[in-house]
Amino acid sequence: MAAPLTSISRRTAVLVLVAWILLAVGLAVTVHKNDADADDGAKLYLPDSRPSQAAQQRLREVFPGQCSYSTALVVLHSDDGIDLGQLIGPDGAVARLVGWIRDPVELPDTVSAHRADQVRRALRDAPVRSTATDLQLIHQLTARRDDGVVTSALVAVGMPDIFTARRTQAVVKALRGHLEAMQADGTLGRLQFDITGDAGFYLDYNDATAQSVERSTVVTVVLVMVILLAVYRSPVAVLVPLATLAAAVHVAMRTLYALAPLGLQADPAIEMLVVVILFGSGTDYCLFIIARYKEAAAAGGTLGEAMASALRGTGAAILASALTTMAGLSLMCLAEFRAFQKAGPSIAVALGVGCLASMTLAPALYLLAGRLLFWPARGGPAARSLTGGLWQRLAAAVTRRPMAATVLVLAILAAPSAASFTAATSYNIFDELSGGWSSVRGFEILRRDFSPGTMGPLTVLVRAPDGKGNLLDDAAAWSAMGRLADRLAADPMVENVFWPGQPLGLNTVRYPTPADLARSGLILRAVRANYYTDDRTAAKMTVLLREGPYADASIDAAGRLRHVAELAAADPEAPLETAIAGPSATLADIRDTSRRDFVVVTAAVLIAVYLILLVVLRRPVLGLFLIGGTVLSFTAALGAADWVFVRWLGETGLDWKVRFFLLVILVAVGVDYNIYVCTRIAQERRRLPLDEAVRVALERTGGIVSACGLIVAGTFASMIAGNLSLMIQLGFALAVGILVDTFLVRPLLVPAIALMLARADERRRPRGAADGDESAPSV
Repeated sequence: MAAPLTSISRRTAVLVLVAWILLAVGLAVTVHKNDADADDGAKLYLPDSRPSQAAQQRLREVFPGQCSYSTALVVLHSDDGIDLGQLIGPDGAVARLVGWIRDPVELPDTVSAHRADQVRRALRDAPVRSTATDLQLIHQLTARRDDGVVTSALVAVGMPDIFTARRTQAVVKALRGHLEAMQADGTLGRLQFDITGDAGFYLDYNDATAQSVERSTVVTVVLVMVILLAVYRSPVAVLVPLATLAAAVHVAMRTLYALAPLGLQADPAIEMLVVVILFGSGTDYCLFIIARYKEAAAAGGTLGEAMASALRGTGAAILASALTTMAGLSLMCLAEFRAFQKAGPSIAVALGVGCLASMTLAPALYLLAGRLLFWPARGGPAARSLTGGLWQRLAAAVTRRPMAATVLVLAILAAPSAASFTAATSYNIFDELSGGWSSVRGFEILRRDFSPGTMGPLTVLVRAPDGKGNLLDDAAAWSAMGRLADRLAADPMVENVFWPGQPLGLNTVRYPTPADLARSGLILRAVRANYYTDDRTAAKMTVLLREGPYADASIDAAGRLRHVAELAAADPEAPLETAIAGPSATLADIRDTSRRDFVVVTAAVLIAVYLILLVVLRRPVLGLFLIGGTVLSFTAALGAADWVFVRWLGETGLDWKVRFFLLVILVAVGVDYNIYVCTRIAQERRRLPLDEAVRVALERTGGIVSACGLIVAGTFASMIAGNLSLMIQLGFALAVGILVDTFLVRPLLVPAIALMLARADERRRPRGAADGDESAPSV
């Protein structure tokens, strides 16, 4: 596949460089980030068949003006306190904000022109609850203060799409811009504001991710420069990979922007992973090429011939490495969680661009640089090894005592690997941001002044069987709803239940029958408007939990309450159809889905990698051991991350996405080094005795592979420079996993196991087979 480049000349190099310049400029002009801004409100992260998503869809159908996919919670607050009447009265800040939401004639400058009409429609149609009008919220707020002075107020604005949708983020930006204007003109007085809820959180999350991308990119570039300078001592040898990979990242991201409508992902989090993976793997590819190029140039001949030789010697290995990694990442498409479905193939496409750049643009730049590539190193272009003596001693030790090397590695990794099986997991989105962000501050104020469950209550949809029957006037159905409310309230995690018979919640007036409610006047009208559909065939209940919606206890409770609600279908007097929606219910489904995805994708990736090893090495048993070594690197890295972030730093748990990305990336990336070592052993085995072949292979691969491992680990570690908990944890775990694979599994465990298996093969080999017989086992 590398044949077109085996006869590369300076003229061809110029053409390749011009082609890349035209491609980069063309994509910059024709493809923009906004091209990836397709609103995906209907494309939820979970399959539509999941109970929480089906419930959400039914709620939106039967209560079209009252239910939303996500919520922005505007928290107005003052540490000094403010009179309740001034805060929520007809001329108060809450009323003015709600008035603007209902008629947003003027929008802040932060709203782009092409989004203006969408934002106005979304605001006008948004379900709005506030402490000025909502009886539940007023009751919660005033119940906590008895002096008429409060410190906060709440305006909940429903969104027409999920919180990740571009239109949702545009609406939140409009809210923030208008509140800043109210603050500037004195309308808010002493009040401060924060925007939280899932919609507010994601706006902060995107900003934090963008900052993290910038920091990680700077750290990655600096780190790669330092390592390359240490290895080659040549500024040109450093600049070529950096220029190549900068172009690759640009082209890759523009390609993802263009393909986003087809299902690929191009958000800031994916951009960060693209940067670190391309700079890590791409630098490795460039290192392999320049190492062979220098060897060939030192042997004599023209630089064009040397580059042809380098590409012949490395092209197949680089392609095999890239395709193996791309295959592993692409198998994430088997996940049901749609963010995983998109992320893996997106990174695989970007890696393909990086591989193409490394095999075309980098050789062209190397060739055009001429002898400057080797300046100022003395003694010609021969590559120097900084750690040759170390690898010679290590190779000798492994070949002398392979069992001891195996036991040593297993002993070192046993404790962190064991810790991985009890590693805590967090599904709380607010654990991903520090306390300095607006959404986190707002969340903490809500927990102080309101019920924590206010941030994301559960909504129980209740329907008459087959959609027939009047739930408001039917006494039997009324009693059945009361029994359901009582069963829901019996759960220890439930703080309050609001339903038509107790519209102000538990421990308030309860209307035993529909007739009692009918005599309540204003309460009856409020119940009809807020709890029932127009035809009275469906009703809803609101359940507040004692913890925030993202706490593990709340997620567990959502599963229990779903089971309780399902029992209403068996009510002997009036069976009811039920469904539960809300953040905790969604997270319960995400937890179940992610566990399923981890098992399915892990099995698929391991089987795929094993088949690749089987094709390349033709040694089934050795392939199993190599897979086991990579899994050992994964468990050790996960356990180390749990030690650092949970047990030492006191975080709630590792982000639930860390485990998934860690395994897929480590297996996909780590298998390359194992293939490289084992194939080199097989090559040396054709001309050397077994022990000598292992020793020579380890000596000759140690330096380059350790340098590559350091670069990849360093690029992953650059993610720690960001401010997102997910990326910090994942970057740390990936760096640890790569270092374990580079300095323990690959140089000690893999050669030791290969040597012991080969010795066992030799003992079973028929007498008379020569050591160098190519039909004999090579490893």
